[in-house]
Amino acid sequence: MIPVLLVALLGLDAPAQRVIDALSEKGCPRLFAMLSPSFQKAVPSERWPAFCDGVGKVTAIERAGDKDGWPTYRARSATGEWEIGLVFRSDLVEGLYVRPWRAPETARTLDEKLAQVGARHHLPGIAARASDHGKVVAEAAWGVRKRGDKTAVGKGDRWHLGSDTKAMTATLAAMLVAEGKIGWRTTVAAALPAWKDLHPGFAAVTLEQLLTHRAGLAHDTPKDVWAGLWAASDPVAGRTEAAHALLRRSPSKIGAFEYANDGYVVAGVILERVAGEPWEALMKKRVFAPLGMASCGFGPPATAGTVDAPWAHRGSGNAPEPVAPGPDSDNPPGVGPAGTVHCSLADWGRFVEEHLRGHRGEATVLPIAAAEYRHLHEAPAGGEYAFGWAARPGKGDTGPQLVHDGSNTMFYASVLAVPSSDRFILVATNRGDRDAAQATHEVLDFLAASMAAAGAPTAK
Repeated sequence: MIPVLLVALLGLDAPAQRVIDALSEKGCPRLFAMLSPSFQKAVPSERWPAFCDGVGKVTAIERAGDKDGWPTYRARSATGEWEIGLVFRSDLVEGLYVRPWRAPETARTLDEKLAQVGARHHLPGIAARASDHGKVVAEAAWGVRKRGDKTAVGKGDRWHLGSDTKAMTATLAAMLVAEGKIGWRTTVAAALPAWKDLHPGFAAVTLEQLLTHRAGLAHDTPKDVWAGLWAASDPVAGRTEAAHALLRRSPSKIGAFEYANDGYVVAGVILERVAGEPWEALMKKRVFAPLGMASCGFGPPATAGTVDAPWAHRGSGNAPEPVAPGPDSDNPPGVGPAGTVHCSLADWGRFVEEHLRGHRGEATVLPIAAAEYRHLHEAPAGGEYAFGWAARPGKGDTGPQLVHDGSNTMFYASVLAVPSSDRFILVATNRGDRDAAQATHEVLDFLAASMAAAGAPTAK
Protein backbone atom coordinates (compact mmCIF):
# COMPACT_ATOMS: atom_id res chain seq x y z
CA MET A 1 0.00 0.00 0.00
CA ILE A 2 1.14 3.57 -0.71
CA PRO A 3 1.22 6.21 2.04
CA VAL A 4 -1.53 8.70 1.33
CA LEU A 5 0.85 11.66 1.31
CA LEU A 6 2.77 10.09 -1.58
CA VAL A 7 -0.25 9.14 -3.65
CA ALA A 8 -0.49 12.46 -5.47
CA LEU A 9 3.10 12.01 -6.61
CA LEU A 10 2.50 8.43 -7.74
CA GLY A 11 -0.57 8.72 -9.94
CA LEU A 12 -3.68 9.64 -7.93
CA ASP A 13 -5.17 12.50 -9.93
CA ALA A 14 -6.20 15.75 -8.28
CA PRO A 15 -10.02 15.20 -8.36
CA ALA A 16 -9.63 11.77 -6.77
CA GLN A 17 -7.24 13.18 -4.17
CA ARG A 18 -9.83 15.81 -3.21
CA VAL A 19 -12.45 13.10 -2.74
CA ILE A 20 -10.15 11.04 -0.53
CA ASP A 21 -9.27 14.09 1.58
CA ALA A 22 -12.94 15.03 1.97
CA LEU A 23 -13.96 11.44 2.72
CA SER A 24 -11.66 11.48 5.73
CA GLU A 25 -13.53 14.38 7.37
CA LYS A 26 -16.14 13.61 10.01
CA GLY A 27 -19.56 13.55 8.34
CA CYS A 28 -17.98 14.48 4.99
CA PRO A 29 -19.93 17.72 4.43
CA ARG A 30 -17.40 18.94 1.87
CA LEU A 31 -17.63 15.70 -0.09
CA PHE A 32 -21.44 15.95 -0.26
CA ALA A 33 -21.03 19.43 -1.75
CA MET A 34 -18.77 17.93 -4.43
CA LEU A 35 -21.50 15.60 -5.69
CA SER A 36 -23.28 16.54 -8.92
CA PRO A 37 -26.79 17.99 -8.43
CA SER A 38 -28.41 14.83 -9.80
CA PHE A 39 -26.30 12.65 -7.50
CA GLN A 40 -27.20 14.80 -4.47
CA LYS A 41 -30.89 14.30 -5.21
CA ALA A 42 -30.40 10.52 -5.33
CA VAL A 43 -28.51 10.33 -2.03
CA PRO A 44 -30.45 10.23 1.30
CA SER A 45 -28.70 13.19 2.95
CA GLU A 46 -29.65 12.02 6.43
CA ARG A 47 -27.66 8.81 5.89
CA TRP A 48 -24.64 10.54 4.44
CA PRO A 49 -22.71 11.25 7.68
CA ALA A 50 -23.02 7.65 8.89
CA PHE A 51 -21.80 6.39 5.50
CA CYS A 52 -18.69 8.57 5.65
CA ASP A 53 -17.92 7.93 9.30
CA GLY A 54 -18.25 4.21 8.65
CA VAL A 55 -15.22 4.44 6.37
CA GLY A 56 -13.14 6.76 8.52
CA LYS A 57 -9.90 8.55 7.74
CA VAL A 58 -8.07 7.03 4.79
CA THR A 59 -4.44 6.31 5.68
CA ALA A 60 -3.25 4.63 2.47
CA ILE A 61 -4.57 4.21 -1.07
CA GLU A 62 -3.57 2.84 -4.46
CA ARG A 63 -5.09 2.70 -7.93
CA ALA A 64 -6.74 -0.69 -8.56
CA GLY A 65 -7.69 -0.40 -12.25
CA ASP A 66 -11.13 0.02 -13.80
CA LYS A 67 -14.31 -1.98 -13.25
CA ASP A 68 -17.08 -1.54 -15.83
CA GLY A 69 -15.77 1.93 -16.66
CA TRP A 70 -15.41 2.97 -12.99
CA PRO A 71 -11.88 4.05 -11.96
CA THR A 72 -11.35 2.11 -8.73
CA TYR A 73 -9.00 2.42 -5.77
CA ARG A 74 -7.93 0.21 -2.87
CA ALA A 75 -7.93 2.21 0.36
CA ARG A 76 -7.08 1.49 3.99
CA SER A 77 -8.59 3.19 7.01
CA ALA A 78 -8.96 2.45 10.72
CA THR A 79 -12.13 0.49 9.93
CA GLY A 80 -10.59 -1.81 7.34
CA GLU A 81 -9.75 -2.04 3.61
CA TRP A 82 -12.13 -0.58 1.04
CA GLU A 83 -12.76 -0.56 -2.68
CA ILE A 84 -13.67 2.93 -3.84
CA GLY A 85 -15.17 3.61 -7.27
CA LEU A 86 -15.29 7.16 -8.65
CA VAL A 87 -16.77 8.77 -11.77
CA PHE A 88 -16.34 12.49 -12.44
CA ARG A 89 -18.12 14.87 -14.74
CA SER A 90 -16.75 18.41 -15.03
CA ASP A 91 -14.88 17.98 -11.74
CA LEU A 92 -18.07 17.00 -9.88
CA VAL A 93 -18.57 13.50 -8.50
CA GLU A 94 -21.18 11.82 -10.71
CA GLY A 95 -20.73 8.36 -9.19
CA LEU A 96 -19.22 7.05 -5.97
CA TYR A 97 -19.30 3.73 -4.19
CA VAL A 98 -17.38 2.37 -1.21
CA ARG A 99 -17.48 -1.28 -0.26
CA PRO A 100 -15.22 -3.71 1.60
CA TRP A 101 -12.14 -4.70 -0.37
CA ARG A 102 -12.06 -8.23 -1.65
CA ALA A 103 -9.02 -9.85 -3.15
CA PRO A 104 -9.34 -10.66 -6.86
CA GLU A 105 -11.32 -13.83 -7.33
CA THR A 106 -10.28 -16.82 -9.35
CA ALA A 107 -12.70 -19.27 -10.90
CA ARG A 108 -11.99 -22.33 -13.00
CA THR A 109 -15.56 -23.09 -14.00
CA LEU A 110 -18.74 -21.19 -14.75
CA ASP A 111 -20.35 -22.68 -11.62
CA GLU A 112 -17.56 -21.21 -9.49
CA LYS A 113 -17.79 -17.83 -11.23
CA LEU A 114 -21.55 -17.56 -10.74
CA ALA A 115 -21.18 -18.45 -7.07
CA GLN A 116 -18.47 -15.82 -6.55
CA VAL A 117 -20.29 -13.08 -8.47
CA GLY A 118 -23.66 -13.94 -6.97
CA ALA A 119 -22.39 -13.82 -3.38
CA ARG A 120 -20.35 -10.65 -3.87
CA HIS A 121 -23.16 -8.71 -5.56
CA HIS A 122 -25.88 -10.13 -3.29
CA LEU A 123 -27.87 -11.56 -6.17
CA PRO A 124 -30.88 -13.77 -5.48
CA GLY A 125 -30.04 -15.89 -8.54
CA ILE A 126 -28.05 -15.79 -11.76
CA ALA A 127 -27.70 -18.03 -14.82
CA ALA A 128 -25.49 -18.06 -17.91
CA ARG A 129 -25.14 -19.96 -21.17
CA ALA A 130 -22.41 -19.90 -23.83
CA SER A 131 -22.55 -21.40 -27.32
CA ASP A 132 -19.81 -22.04 -29.90
CA HIS A 133 -20.86 -23.07 -33.43
CA GLY A 134 -24.27 -24.20 -32.25
CA LYS A 135 -22.92 -26.25 -29.34
CA VAL A 136 -23.43 -25.30 -25.70
CA VAL A 137 -19.95 -25.07 -24.17
CA ALA A 138 -20.91 -23.68 -20.75
CA GLU A 139 -24.18 -23.53 -18.85
CA ALA A 140 -24.88 -23.03 -15.15
CA ALA A 141 -27.29 -21.47 -12.66
CA TRP A 142 -26.74 -20.33 -9.07
CA GLY A 143 -28.90 -19.04 -6.24
CA VAL A 144 -32.61 -18.96 -5.59
CA ARG A 145 -35.71 -17.85 -7.47
CA LYS A 146 -36.92 -15.75 -4.57
CA ARG A 147 -34.90 -14.29 -1.73
CA GLY A 148 -36.07 -15.90 1.49
CA ASP A 149 -37.27 -19.05 -0.32
CA LYS A 150 -35.12 -22.15 -0.81
CA THR A 151 -36.30 -22.94 -4.35
CA ALA A 152 -33.14 -22.96 -6.45
CA VAL A 153 -32.89 -21.41 -9.90
CA GLY A 154 -32.42 -23.92 -12.70
CA LYS A 155 -30.76 -23.93 -16.09
CA GLY A 156 -34.17 -24.05 -17.77
CA ASP A 157 -35.73 -21.18 -15.81
CA ARG A 158 -37.42 -18.24 -17.52
CA TRP A 159 -35.85 -14.80 -17.09
CA HIS A 160 -37.15 -11.33 -17.89
CA LEU A 161 -35.13 -9.91 -20.80
CA GLY A 162 -36.12 -6.25 -20.58
CA SER A 163 -34.79 -4.25 -23.51
CA ASP A 164 -33.27 -7.34 -25.11
CA THR A 165 -36.84 -7.60 -26.43
CA LYS A 166 -36.03 -4.77 -28.85
CA ALA A 167 -34.03 -6.99 -31.20
CA MET A 168 -37.07 -9.29 -31.42
CA THR A 169 -39.39 -6.41 -32.33
CA ALA A 170 -36.92 -5.26 -35.00
CA THR A 171 -36.79 -8.82 -36.34
CA LEU A 172 -40.57 -8.85 -36.67
CA ALA A 173 -40.32 -5.55 -38.54
CA ALA A 174 -37.75 -7.09 -40.93
CA MET A 175 -40.20 -9.87 -41.81
CA LEU A 176 -42.94 -7.37 -42.59
CA VAL A 177 -40.45 -5.40 -44.71
CA ALA A 178 -39.54 -8.58 -46.58
CA GLU A 179 -43.24 -9.16 -47.29
CA GLY A 180 -43.65 -5.64 -48.68
CA LYS A 181 -46.15 -4.63 -46.01
CA ILE A 182 -43.94 -1.76 -44.88
CA GLY A 183 -40.51 -0.30 -45.65
CA TRP A 184 -37.67 0.86 -43.46
CA ARG A 185 -38.25 4.36 -44.79
CA THR A 186 -42.01 4.29 -44.39
CA THR A 187 -42.91 7.47 -42.54
CA VAL A 188 -45.10 7.90 -39.49
CA ALA A 189 -47.54 9.95 -41.56
CA ALA A 190 -47.83 7.21 -44.17
CA ALA A 191 -48.14 4.42 -41.61
CA LEU A 192 -50.74 6.20 -39.45
CA PRO A 193 -52.83 8.18 -41.98
CA ALA A 194 -55.91 8.38 -39.75
CA TRP A 195 -54.03 10.44 -37.17
CA LYS A 196 -54.47 13.91 -38.62
CA ASP A 197 -53.40 15.76 -35.48
CA LEU A 198 -49.78 14.62 -35.32
CA HIS A 199 -47.06 17.21 -34.83
CA PRO A 200 -45.69 18.13 -38.28
CA GLY A 201 -42.18 17.41 -37.06
CA PHE A 202 -42.93 13.70 -36.77
CA ALA A 203 -44.54 13.34 -40.20
CA ALA A 204 -41.32 12.36 -41.98
CA VAL A 205 -39.86 10.19 -39.19
CA THR A 206 -39.26 6.67 -40.52
CA LEU A 207 -39.67 3.19 -39.12
CA GLU A 208 -35.88 2.85 -39.28
CA GLN A 209 -35.40 5.97 -37.15
CA LEU A 210 -37.88 4.69 -34.58
CA LEU A 211 -36.00 1.39 -34.26
CA THR A 212 -32.52 2.99 -34.10
CA HIS A 213 -33.45 5.66 -31.51
CA ARG A 214 -33.17 8.59 -33.89
CA ALA A 215 -36.83 9.62 -34.10
CA GLY A 216 -36.73 12.72 -31.91
CA LEU A 217 -38.35 11.03 -28.91
CA ALA A 218 -37.00 11.66 -25.42
CA HIS A 219 -35.22 9.12 -23.25
CA ASP A 220 -37.81 9.41 -20.48
CA THR A 221 -41.49 8.78 -21.14
CA PRO A 222 -43.60 11.82 -20.14
CA LYS A 223 -45.29 11.25 -16.78
CA ASP A 224 -48.83 11.61 -18.12
CA VAL A 225 -48.14 9.14 -20.93
CA TRP A 226 -46.65 6.69 -18.42
CA ALA A 227 -49.71 7.03 -16.21
CA GLY A 228 -51.93 6.36 -19.22
CA LEU A 229 -50.02 3.16 -19.99
CA TRP A 230 -50.69 1.93 -16.46
CA ALA A 231 -54.36 2.87 -16.63
CA ALA A 232 -55.00 1.24 -20.02
CA SER A 233 -57.50 -1.61 -20.25
CA ASP A 234 -55.20 -3.77 -22.39
CA PRO A 235 -51.72 -3.59 -23.96
CA VAL A 236 -52.85 -2.61 -27.45
CA ALA A 237 -55.04 0.21 -26.17
CA GLY A 238 -52.26 1.39 -23.88
CA ARG A 239 -49.54 1.66 -26.50
CA THR A 240 -51.93 3.07 -29.11
CA GLU A 241 -52.99 5.87 -26.80
CA ALA A 242 -49.38 6.42 -25.73
CA ALA A 243 -48.10 6.58 -29.32
CA HIS A 244 -50.83 9.03 -30.29
CA ALA A 245 -50.03 11.27 -27.32
CA LEU A 246 -46.28 11.17 -28.00
CA LEU A 247 -46.62 12.02 -31.67
CA ARG A 248 -48.76 15.07 -30.94
CA ARG A 249 -45.91 16.68 -29.00
CA SER A 250 -42.89 18.56 -30.32
CA PRO A 251 -40.00 16.27 -31.27
CA SER A 252 -36.47 16.89 -30.10
CA LYS A 253 -33.55 16.62 -32.52
CA ILE A 254 -34.66 14.13 -35.17
CA GLY A 255 -31.75 12.11 -36.55
CA ALA A 256 -29.65 12.39 -33.39
CA PHE A 257 -29.30 9.30 -31.22
CA GLU A 258 -31.27 9.28 -27.98
CA TYR A 259 -32.16 5.92 -26.47
CA ALA A 260 -35.95 5.96 -26.15
CA ASN A 261 -38.28 3.10 -25.29
CA ASP A 262 -41.07 5.22 -26.75
CA GLY A 263 -39.66 4.74 -30.24
CA TYR A 264 -40.33 1.01 -29.95
CA VAL A 265 -43.79 1.66 -28.54
CA VAL A 266 -44.64 3.76 -31.62
CA ALA A 267 -43.02 1.19 -33.92
CA GLY A 268 -45.07 -1.55 -32.26
CA VAL A 269 -48.29 0.32 -33.02
CA ILE A 270 -47.23 0.74 -36.65
CA LEU A 271 -46.43 -2.98 -36.99
CA GLU A 272 -49.82 -3.83 -35.49
CA ARG A 273 -51.56 -1.58 -38.01
CA VAL A 274 -49.84 -3.04 -41.08
CA ALA A 275 -50.09 -6.68 -39.90
CA GLY A 276 -53.60 -6.46 -38.46
CA GLU A 277 -52.77 -8.23 -35.17
CA PRO A 278 -51.52 -7.29 -31.69
CA TRP A 279 -47.77 -7.21 -31.23
CA GLU A 280 -47.95 -10.04 -28.67
CA ALA A 281 -49.78 -12.33 -31.13
CA LEU A 282 -47.35 -11.45 -33.92
CA MET A 283 -44.37 -12.25 -31.73
CA LYS A 284 -45.78 -15.63 -30.75
CA LYS A 285 -46.78 -16.58 -34.28
CA ARG A 286 -43.97 -15.05 -36.32
CA VAL A 287 -40.93 -15.34 -34.00
CA PHE A 288 -41.43 -17.64 -31.01
CA ALA A 289 -43.27 -20.51 -32.71
CA PRO A 290 -41.04 -20.92 -35.80
CA LEU A 291 -37.88 -20.81 -33.68
CA GLY A 292 -39.23 -23.23 -31.07
CA MET A 293 -39.13 -20.66 -28.27
CA ALA A 294 -41.85 -22.37 -26.25
CA SER A 295 -40.85 -20.87 -22.89
CA CYS A 296 -41.14 -17.27 -24.07
CA GLY A 297 -43.97 -14.99 -23.04
CA PHE A 298 -44.62 -11.51 -21.72
CA GLY A 299 -44.40 -9.88 -18.31
CA PRO A 300 -43.19 -11.54 -15.10
CA PRO A 301 -41.63 -14.98 -15.69
CA ALA A 302 -43.25 -16.59 -12.63
CA THR A 303 -46.92 -17.48 -12.30
CA ALA A 304 -48.85 -15.48 -9.71
CA GLY A 305 -48.94 -17.23 -6.35
CA THR A 306 -46.07 -19.59 -7.19
CA VAL A 307 -42.28 -19.73 -7.27
CA ASP A 308 -42.18 -21.64 -10.57
CA ALA A 309 -39.65 -19.16 -12.04
CA PRO A 310 -37.38 -16.39 -10.76
CA TRP A 311 -39.15 -13.50 -9.04
CA ALA A 312 -38.33 -9.86 -9.60
CA HIS A 313 -36.31 -8.13 -6.86
CA ARG A 314 -36.33 -4.42 -6.12
CA GLY A 315 -33.84 -2.23 -4.29
CA SER A 316 -30.10 -2.01 -3.89
CA GLY A 317 -27.70 -3.07 -1.17
CA ASN A 318 -27.32 -6.45 0.47
CA ALA A 319 -30.99 -7.43 0.68
CA PRO A 320 -33.05 -6.74 -2.47
CA GLU A 321 -36.74 -7.21 -1.84
CA PRO A 322 -38.70 -9.88 -3.78
CA VAL A 323 -41.70 -8.59 -5.72
CA ALA A 324 -44.57 -11.02 -6.26
CA PRO A 325 -45.49 -11.85 -9.88
CA GLY A 326 -48.06 -9.33 -11.02
CA PRO A 327 -48.37 -5.73 -12.20
CA ASP A 328 -45.80 -4.45 -9.70
CA SER A 329 -43.07 -6.77 -10.99
CA ASP A 330 -42.86 -5.38 -14.52
CA ASN A 331 -43.48 -2.25 -16.56
CA PRO A 332 -46.91 -1.57 -18.11
CA PRO A 333 -47.84 -4.28 -20.66
CA GLY A 334 -48.29 -1.61 -23.33
CA VAL A 335 -44.54 -1.05 -23.55
CA GLY A 336 -44.12 -4.65 -24.74
CA PRO A 337 -42.27 -3.92 -28.01
CA ALA A 338 -39.62 -2.08 -25.98
CA GLY A 339 -39.10 -4.72 -23.32
CA THR A 340 -41.52 -7.19 -21.71
CA VAL A 341 -40.42 -10.59 -23.09
CA HIS A 342 -39.31 -13.40 -20.78
CA CYS A 343 -37.56 -16.58 -21.97
CA SER A 344 -35.36 -19.41 -20.86
CA LEU A 345 -31.72 -18.91 -21.83
CA ALA A 346 -32.00 -21.88 -24.19
CA ASP A 347 -34.89 -20.29 -26.08
CA TRP A 348 -33.30 -16.86 -26.08
CA GLY A 349 -30.26 -18.61 -27.52
CA ARG A 350 -32.35 -19.95 -30.41
CA PHE A 351 -33.20 -16.37 -31.34
CA VAL A 352 -29.59 -15.22 -31.10
CA GLU A 353 -28.33 -18.20 -33.12
CA GLU A 354 -30.84 -17.33 -35.86
CA HIS A 355 -29.25 -13.90 -36.11
CA LEU A 356 -25.75 -15.34 -36.26
CA ARG A 357 -26.72 -17.69 -39.10
CA GLY A 358 -28.55 -14.93 -40.94
CA HIS A 359 -25.62 -12.55 -40.70
CA ARG A 360 -23.31 -15.17 -42.24
CA GLY A 361 -25.73 -15.98 -45.03
CA GLU A 362 -26.49 -19.51 -43.82
CA ALA A 363 -29.92 -21.17 -43.84
CA THR A 364 -32.35 -19.56 -41.42
CA VAL A 365 -35.77 -20.40 -40.06
CA LEU A 366 -37.34 -16.97 -40.38
CA PRO A 367 -38.04 -15.59 -43.87
CA ILE A 368 -35.41 -12.85 -43.73
CA ALA A 369 -32.62 -12.54 -46.31
CA ALA A 370 -28.98 -12.36 -45.27
CA ALA A 371 -28.78 -8.75 -46.43
CA GLU A 372 -31.65 -7.83 -44.12
CA TYR A 373 -30.08 -9.62 -41.16
CA ARG A 374 -26.89 -7.65 -41.76
CA HIS A 375 -28.97 -4.48 -42.02
CA LEU A 376 -30.41 -5.22 -38.57
CA HIS A 377 -26.83 -5.35 -37.26
CA GLU A 378 -25.61 -2.12 -38.89
CA ALA A 379 -25.80 1.19 -37.05
CA PRO A 380 -26.55 4.36 -39.01
CA ALA A 381 -23.48 6.37 -39.98
CA GLY A 382 -21.72 7.90 -37.03
CA GLY A 383 -23.40 5.69 -34.46
CA GLU A 384 -23.11 2.36 -32.68
CA TYR A 385 -26.74 1.42 -32.08
CA ALA A 386 -28.40 -0.68 -34.77
CA PHE A 387 -31.84 -2.36 -34.55
CA GLY A 388 -32.04 -3.63 -30.96
CA TRP A 389 -28.31 -4.28 -30.91
CA ALA A 390 -25.25 -2.21 -30.16
CA ALA A 391 -22.95 -3.13 -33.05
CA ARG A 392 -19.35 -2.72 -31.96
CA PRO A 393 -16.40 -3.18 -34.31
CA GLY A 394 -14.67 -6.53 -34.09
CA LYS A 395 -10.94 -7.08 -34.30
CA GLY A 396 -9.45 -6.96 -37.78
CA ASP A 397 -11.96 -8.13 -40.37
CA THR A 398 -14.05 -10.26 -37.98
CA GLY A 399 -17.15 -8.09 -38.35
CA PRO A 400 -19.31 -6.66 -35.59
CA GLN A 401 -19.81 -7.79 -32.03
CA LEU A 402 -23.49 -7.53 -31.13
CA VAL A 403 -24.24 -6.61 -27.53
CA HIS A 404 -27.22 -5.42 -25.52
CA ASP A 405 -28.43 -5.16 -21.94
CA GLY A 406 -32.01 -5.31 -20.75
CA SER A 407 -33.68 -4.50 -17.44
CA ASN A 408 -37.12 -3.66 -16.11
CA THR A 409 -35.23 -2.44 -12.99
CA MET A 410 -35.96 -5.76 -11.22
CA PHE A 411 -34.18 -8.19 -13.58
CA TYR A 412 -31.02 -7.77 -15.67
CA ALA A 413 -30.03 -9.63 -18.84
CA SER A 414 -26.97 -9.26 -21.08
CA VAL A 415 -25.98 -10.73 -24.44
CA LEU A 416 -22.74 -10.79 -26.43
CA ALA A 417 -22.86 -12.35 -29.92
CA VAL A 418 -20.15 -12.57 -32.58
CA PRO A 419 -21.52 -13.62 -36.00
CA SER A 420 -18.12 -14.24 -37.59
CA SER A 421 -17.16 -16.86 -35.01
CA ASP A 422 -20.71 -18.20 -34.43
CA ARG A 423 -20.45 -17.67 -30.71
CA PHE A 424 -22.68 -16.05 -28.13
CA ILE A 425 -23.00 -15.60 -24.37
CA LEU A 426 -26.19 -14.95 -22.37
CA VAL A 427 -26.41 -13.93 -18.70
CA ALA A 428 -29.48 -13.10 -16.59
CA THR A 429 -30.19 -12.31 -12.94
CA ASN A 430 -33.28 -11.48 -10.91
CA ARG A 431 -32.26 -8.10 -9.59
CA GLY A 432 -31.88 -5.00 -11.74
CA ASP A 433 -29.61 -2.37 -10.22
CA ARG A 434 -25.97 -1.44 -10.84
CA ASP A 435 -24.75 -4.49 -8.91
CA ALA A 436 -26.76 -6.68 -11.27
CA ALA A 437 -25.26 -4.96 -14.31
CA GLN A 438 -21.75 -5.40 -12.93
CA ALA A 439 -22.42 -9.06 -12.20
CA THR A 440 -23.68 -9.92 -15.68
CA HIS A 441 -20.77 -8.10 -17.31
CA GLU A 442 -18.24 -9.89 -15.12
CA VAL A 443 -19.69 -13.23 -16.18
CA LEU A 444 -19.69 -12.16 -19.85
CA ASP A 445 -16.01 -11.24 -19.54
CA PHE A 446 -15.18 -14.51 -17.78
CA LEU A 447 -16.89 -16.64 -20.42
CA ALA A 448 -15.44 -14.61 -23.30
CA ALA A 449 -11.95 -15.05 -21.90
CA SER A 450 -12.53 -18.76 -21.28
CA MET A 451 -13.76 -19.31 -24.81
CA ALA A 452 -10.83 -17.38 -26.27
CA ALA A 453 -8.40 -19.44 -24.21
CA ALA A 454 -9.93 -22.62 -25.62
CA GLY A 455 -8.44 -21.74 -28.99
CA ALA A 456 -11.49 -20.65 -30.98
CA PRO A 457 -11.75 -17.18 -32.58
CA THR A 458 -11.93 -14.53 -29.89
CA ALA A 459 -15.37 -13.52 -28.64
CA LYS A 460 -14.20 -10.43 -26.79
